[in-house]
Amino acid sequence: MKEETFAYTFPTMHSEHRFWHQEHGQWKRDAVQWQTDYEESLAGLQRIETIVQNHAASLTAHAKTIADHEKTFDQHERSMEEYEQGQSEPEVQEQMAMAHKQQAERHIDQRVAHEKMKKEHHTILAQLNALQALLAAPT
Repeated sequence: MKEETFAYTFPTMHSEHRFWHQEHGQWKRDAVQWQTDYEESLAGLQRIETIVQNHAASLTAHAKTIADHEKTFDQHERSMEEYEQGQSEPEVQEQMAMAHKQQAERHIDQRVAHEKMKKEHHTILAQLNALQALLAAPT
């Protein structure tokens, strides 16, 4: 072992020290860049979390809108049945026809909103699943 230790001369040791300083300089720059990357990734995760939370709130609102719409046309159906059984005034049919027209328009709006929500939902989930798969992949 002593023989190997003496194989290093001062010029060789100085040269290695200079090289090590260069390597350390690069390593420090790498560490700073990686820290920046990490901080940007955390900010990105926070944006993703906000997107998912907003989407969840949109889904909740969408489900409530569907339930409200269904309740409205169920009530309309009951009113029609009462009319057909002679339990309502004759002019009620015209009022119900106008209400039905509004419900039909609302239903079309609901259909469009639902298709938009479905597309958005599938897009968000596909992107999240791809990210999860990437993160789960062995390194």
